Amino acid sequence: MSRKRRTAQEIAAEYEQKAQEARNKAAAAEAKDHESLKPIFDEIDRISTDLLDAKKGFRDGPQSFANRIEAKLLWISQIRAEEAYARSAQNMLETQRDYLKDQIGKLAADIVAGKKVDSKVTKTLENLPVDETVENLRQDYLAAENDRKSFTSYVKLPKKMRENENGQSLSGDPAE
Repeated sequence: MSRKRRTAQEIAAEYEQKAQEARNKAAAAEAKDHESLKPIFDEIDRISTDLLDAKKGFRDGPQSFANRIEAKLLWISQIRAEEAYARSAQNMLETQRDYLKDQIGKLAADIVAGKKVDSKVTKTLENLPVDETVENLRQDYLAAENDRKSFTSYVKLPKKMRENENGQSLSGDPAE
């Protein structure tokens, strides 16, 4: 494939455009000190700042929109798991407390009667009602908490380290 040659007029037009841009830039720099143009330059600065702020959320870092949303979803998942665990644990703990209060009454009567209760205390604690569902929900809660903390640590890593860690960037595109 050969490159298309430009005509002398095209080259001249390009240089004239660049020269005009340079003249405009020089005039703008000179005019920046002019009091009547100050509001326009101030507005340009404000717009530029707002534009930078608007672009921040689309970058690939801890404060990107996608990462902030994912972090909040993980928080919600953790809170839901904690709530499920707390509901189940509350019922089980109330059952355990009631069981122990009942057993204390029986053991106290044995102590008053002069009986040894050490083995009965051990047996009472061994027979404490336990609900496997509660432990499973506790494990789910701890896993959700770990997922959230892992994600938070991961997105705080420099981009190169994240790409090297899994061979892909956070957006899912293959690392280059």
